Amino acid sequence: MIRRLLIFCLLFVWCVMANAQKADVIVLLDSTSVKVKSLSYYSCEHHQKFMLMNSKNADLANIVIGMDNDTELSRFEYVMTDVLGNVLRKVKKSELQRFEYSRDLATDFYRLIAEVTPPSYPVIITRTEKITRNANVLSYPLFLPQKQYGMNVSKAVYQIEWPENEVNIRYKPMNMSAAPEVEQVGRNKVLRFTLTGLAPLSRVPYAPSLDEQAPYVLFAPEKFSYYGTEGSMSSWSSLGRWNYGLTKDRQLLPESHLEKVREVIADCHTEREKIAKLYEYMGKNTRYVSLQLGIGGYQPATAVSVAITGFGDCKGLSNYMHTMLKGIGIDSRLVAIGTEDPKLIPDFANVNQLDHMVLAVMLEQGKDTVWLECTNSKLSPGYIHEDISGHEALLLSSDGCHIVRLPEYADSLNLRHADIRIAIRHDASADVSIDEVFSNHRYSETFHLLKEKEQEQRTTISSWYKLPNTSFGSISVKDSSKPFDTAQLKTHLDGVCAKYANLTGRRLFVPINPSHKGFSPVVIADTLSSKRLPMKISHGYRNEDEILIEIPEGCSVESLPANIDIEEEFGAFHQHVALENGHLHVSLVLDMHRGTYAPESRKRLLEMQRSVQKAYNSRVVLVKG
Repeated sequence: MIRRLLIFCLLFVWCVMANAQKADVIVLLDSTSVKVKSLSYYSCEHHQKFMLMNSKNADLANIVIGMDNDTELSRFEYVMTDVLGNVLRKVKKSELQRFEYSRDLATDFYRLIAEVTPPSYPVIITRTEKITRNANVLSYPLFLPQKQYGMNVSKAVYQIEWPENEVNIRYKPMNMSAAPEVEQVGRNKVLRFTLTGLAPLSRVPYAPSLDEQAPYVLFAPEKFSYYGTEGSMSSWSSLGRWNYGLTKDRQLLPESHLEKVREVIADCHTEREKIAKLYEYMGKNTRYVSLQLGIGGYQPATAVSVAITGFGDCKGLSNYMHTMLKGIGIDSRLVAIGTEDPKLIPDFANVNQLDHMVLAVMLEQGKDTVWLECTNSKLSPGYIHEDISGHEALLLSSDGCHIVRLPEYADSLNLRHADIRIAIRHDASADVSIDEVFSNHRYSETFHLLKEKEQEQRTTISSWYKLPNTSFGSISVKDSSKPFDTAQLKTHLDGVCAKYANLTGRRLFVPINPSHKGFSPVVIADTLSSKRLPMKISHGYRNEDEILIEIPEGCSVESLPANIDIEEEFGAFHQHVALENGHLHVSLVLDMHRGTYAPESRKRLLEMQRSVQKAYNSRVVLVKG
């Protein structure tokens, strides 16, 4: 009884401290022990004891263990108790269900799962699992004790040991300065990282991501053996050579198919025309299907198999396009790239940062490059979408593999431009016509409209605007992209709004802008984190609204919104309003600049957003007679 009371008191103190730090989860202990026996075998035992303070992270009570055909769960324990130690739930290994659903057509990945719902809070969960991998090792479990926002970590320990005469393990600490303890135990080298007292991280708008804040350590072998192939991660160049080796002898097409390729480009006069024509041909005759079975997660399907089956993943489709271009004498290179990390870790080559493949087409003897995203050739050829633009990548080549950086659109080219015409009537109704152009990254945001039926398009587009009680007329969506130049989508909508303005006596209160429905400043709490963390704008863009309001005959302007000019290092906003020949001309331009800024910039950003919201909702006052 005394022991329980002491435990309760200790946990109570922890709870008080965690609440003071606004912790939703308290990790009392996170311990990982990895034992490497050879290039192809290791075991990992992970023990965790944590307290869920509330339901915000209730999903952490669930059990989800990633597995594949080369792994085995050799030990599993799970106990949930209240703070007094009363057992609320136990889960046995035999209760775990195998879940194989995946978006991939072919994969050997599966999950062992069990759903556990805490009956009340707080609860304490103690779990241990030991997993062995007996083949195809490309990396080791990472050390990441602080996996979510609001997680307090009391103590975390990670130990990895390996036989130095057989394996050389590389490691890379990120967002931390703590050095590991190193010791020699017989023929094995032992590395141990320890972290204590990690305060919970808060989710702050316009802040670096959790991956950029939480401490973690990556581990990977220098040399590796993977499904019968041998490779090295000593450098990005050596990893690239392994990647390139996986593409050998997979770029052959029968003469009959090459003859078809030549027919497709028969009327083309330039290399760019040929590329665009083959890109369109590939889009009509293939589709994307993820293939992650065995070495297929890294090796592209043969060009001939894609041609026959009509499907492939990013690697297979890129290789197919590469082979067709090769058949007509146009040089191209496969490029391994990541969709998550813009920058590759320069001194830590690893496969985890390369989860995608695109194609670089070399023109003018390498002086110019066209980038092709082959998983969706419905996109404009040459368009570099937001998941890869500006990202570093590994260009694969027989004469050397090296890091390249994909181009990134200037912020102002990620443009949403609207031409709006509003004809006001005396009864407060209005004829409205809106034409919009979405360019580059704004194009990819609206590209889905091309796949929608007309009624779906009508519903989607009309939801963008503040047009109540409107009978919509014509609507159109058109891809007006210029290959290898600007990806662009155009929309048109017109209609009659029964009550566009508010009529009060002789006065009409007319909104100057029906666009940007729902725009509101981001809520930024005045916390220590918001004052400490830099402000980060990941994607820059520009909004332009050119509005022409026709004033009904017999009405005069009593009040106009003031002009606004705001210039900040992170963005700008301009509103210009002018009356000319019975028409009101309104010009609104909002710019957001990609970059990282001082923490105090958040306050100015909030002020600018409030000014933008006020401008978007402002009105002109007309008086009849």
